[in-house]
Amino acid sequence: MKLDIESKVSQGFTVPGGAIGAGWALMKKDLGLLIGAYVVLAIINMGASAVTGGLGGLVVGGPLMVGFQMMLFAVAQGRKADFGMLFDGFKFRFVQGMIWYIVWSLIISIAFMLCLIPGFIVAPLLMLSLPMVTDGEEFWDAIQGSFKVSKAQFGGFFVLFLLVLLLNLLGTLACGVGVLLTAPLTFAAYTYVYAEIFGIRHTYGIDPATGAKDPNGPYGPEQGTPGSTVGAQPAQPAQPAQPAQPAQPADTKAEEKKEADSKSAETEEKKEEGEEKKEG
Repeated sequence: MKLDIESKVSQGFTVPGGAIGAGWALMKKDLGLLIGAYVVLAIINMGASAVTGGLGGLVVGGPLMVGFQMMLFAVAQGRKADFGMLFDGFKFRFVQGMIWYIVWSLIISIAFMLCLIPGFIVAPLLMLSLPMVTDGEEFWDAIQGSFKVSKAQFGGFFVLFLLVLLLNLLGTLACGVGVLLTAPLTFAAYTYVYAEIFGIRHTYGIDPATGAKDPNGPYGPEQGTPGSTVGAQPAQPAQPAQPAQPAQPADTKAEEKKEADSKSAETEEKKEEGEEKKEG
């Protein structure tokens, strides 16, 4: 099922505030796992790029980022994430994730090479493309969809981009170590924004793109309608059913019927006596 982006844009929406704070709250739910997974992602990506002259990074980078996004989706939905999910992008979204990453990298690189300014415009427009491709959209639909959504509320997305850019610059200045925290926090902040606007559409054991079933897959509990579980209010408990009234015994019902018949006969007799008096 494709995202109904046109309806979302036409109906209007706002970029949720406090995305970085919400992203941090999301990270804290499984901080060690998420930071560790991102470190492994970065090492594999850099190693593949170094060995193959950059080509390997383009092949594995996208699926690894999709796997990391799947982990964030799981945490956002209140499900258990595990380290193996980092590699589920290869299993579920390998081709789409790889092509998305190649196209995304080319667009971002070209934009920043054009005197930087275009890069500051394009980067916010592609902010939601990774959550979209992870959540079942085709790679080009994800890029176009992110562009349309971000363009509709460009001011809000641009401010968020500047905030996470500043955050990652500070992380880099902290001997480069801080970026190991700020980079996954950026993913988490974008996850929060995506979930609040569209919801997360994962269904248990089914890849939304192919319909392939896998009981051990990363997809969470089936949901009747798309919706975010980030900050959702707990469901209200069901009202207890009222106890059924005990059935009347048969003898009691018979007595009630007999009494009603008796009253009806008395009424008829009084009516006849009244008519006789009138005739007299």
